[in-house]
Amino acid sequence: MAKKSETFGNYKNYKAWTKVQQNVPAIKIFGSDRGGEFNLKEFDTHLERQGTVRHLTVHDSPQSNGQVEWAN
Repeated sequence: MAKKSETFGNYKNYKAWTKVQQNVPAIKIFGSDRGGEFNLKEFDTHLERQGTVRHLTVHDSPQSNGQVEWAN
């Protein structure tokens, strides 16, 4: 992504891709850090409407963000 503002649109594109290509009817759990790009009201509302549970990691703990953060 070139800008953090593209996050929500990319999430919706990924969700559509998983539905069509992987036959996944819904994303059940969405895990993320507490970055501003994930904490938009529009994003929260969308996840609630879809029934997706949001899992936020502990602030300033890259260990809980998974392999990507471990690599950094």
